[in-house]
Amino acid sequence: MYEVVLADIEQHAKKAIDDPESFYKELMKKVEGRSSKDTIEVIKELETLKSRNAELDKMFVSTYEDKSKGILSEKRFLMLSESIEKEQSDILGKIATLEKRLEVAGSKARKVEEFAQEIRQYAEITELTDEILHKLIQRIEVGRTEEIAGERIQHIKVIYDFVGEIGTDVEIEFMNGNYKSAKVCLVSDK
Repeated sequence: MYEVVLADIEQHAKKAIDDPESFYKELMKKVEGRSSKDTIEVIKELETLKSRNAELDKMFVSTYEDKSKGILSEKRFLMLSESIEKEQSDILGKIATLEKRLEVAGSKARKVEEFAQEIRQYAEITELTDEILHKLIQRIEVGRTEEIAGERIQHIKVIYDFVGEIGTDVEIEFMNGNYKSAKVCLVSDK
């Protein structure tokens, strides 16, 4: 398993160096669980809500002016202002929720960038230390050994801190019950 984890870290570190933009996008896609279209939709909804909130402020001022001029009765003014305040309260709650979602998305982006920077250091490692394991890896999942075409193969998944599984699967081959080789395979999401 040592060789498998080492090979997986090296593979991702090299990709982070060779094609940092692609590596970052791949990690963000996995961390977000959705495309960045969601973030764009949140921003648009936030703008719409803020615009409506500004309209409600203007409506309240206009309603107050109409009451001051005697155009609206006290009862009508109270009913309209209560309605405006309720809608504004709902909108402000939604705005707070959406801003929190954007803040979380920004935090995820920072953590992904930190991870991408961190893993670049390990492109040429020859030894796996406890420090490296604790810095990068959350857990390692070891699957059952299967026999395929007369060869025993075992799948291992390396789950990295914060970013999770990056999209590789590792196959270990055994010959006569002994370790033969490890192969890191890219797993496509398509």
